Amino acid sequence: MDNRRKYYRNKTKNVVILMDGKPYLAHDWSPDGFSITYAEEKLEVGSEVRGEIDIYQATEKGQFTGRVIRHTEANTLAVQFNYISAQSFVMLCVLLGLSEEQVH
Repeated sequence: MDNRRKYYRNKTKNVVILMDGKPYLAHDWSPDGFSITYAEEKLEVGSEVRGEIDIYQATEKGQFTGRVIRHTEANTLAVQFNYISAQSFVMLCVLLGLSEEQVH
């Protein structure tokens, strides 16, 4: 099985994930998913999560659902998108190749 990522993981701090109304700054992100620090509760691998995604320079927040692929003892939660709003997906694709200097 090929475990290579479809997209490069960007570490610029311009994506905020909102789950249960609480904001979490993404450690890294791509059009395929994200990772955040999430200590609210331990989530099982395969669990579905949903929320909003707020992307720097986007005019509005998007919606997403995803599948937990990892939740570590250090509270790093990694999620792969099952669904993401079209405008959010496009914005993540546009920002993916930009460096932090180009974004700010």
